[in-house]
Parts: sequence; C-alpha cells; structure tokens
Amino acid sequence: MRALLLVIVLSIGAGPADARSLKVTGTAGLLSEWEFNGEVTETLAGGIKQFSGPLNWKHVGLCSPNGPEEKSGQIQFQVSESRASSKIDVTLQLEDAECTYNGILSDSSSGFMDCSDMKGVPLSILIK
Repeated sequence: MRALLLVIVLSIGAGPADARSLKVTGTAGLLSEWEFNGEVTETLAGGIKQFSGPLNWKHVGLCSPNGPEEKSGQIQFQVSESRASSKIDVTLQLEDAECTYNGILSDSSSGFMDCSDMKGVPLSILIK
C-alpha cells in the first residue's frame, strides 16, 4: 500500500509545471495610434522561453470619427538569455499583416518593427 502511495505522489510531482502567464501591453504606429493588450502563456522549447496568446488592438488615433476601431490579433515571442542581457524576438499578427521586432528585453522595450506592408514602424511593448 505504501509503495502505491509513493508511486502516486511521485507521478503527481513529475507532472508538467504550471505555465506562467504574463500581461502584454503597448503601442504601435507612426503616432502610437494603436494600443494593444493581451495575456500570453509560457512554454519551454530547448531551453528557450516562448510565449504566445491573443492580442486586442484598439485604434486611438484622431481619425476615428465613429469611435475607436478594435481588432483581434496574436503575439508570439521568445526570450533568450545570456550573461550580459536578455534578447526578445517578437512576432505580431493583425489580420493579414505580420510584424517582427527584435530587441533587448527589459520591463519595457521600444524600437522599430518591420511589417509585411511597412518597415520601421515604432513599437513600445511592456511585459509584466
């Protein structure tokens, strides 16, 4: 009986760890006219932390006379760590456009992303 109990306890302890969730917020566009937010879930693949999840996009620019336009999209990113810093590689999808951003990870990152229809789009992203 004790052997069976030991096997059950060990099998529970050997199960997958709870996936970590993070909140993602930010802005994008030449005038930061798009705000986005979502929640991503972590997976590990070959020692690299990968995160993915849905994003809600909201157009907050002045050219929205009928109210803010809202769209759905996806975000995927990988975090690779070295002794000096952590690198983040992001892919954002919004309808038929796909954008990529590569940078140094900190509480917030900003720079320029390249999209399938435009290059050098300003991006600011906060991950908590």
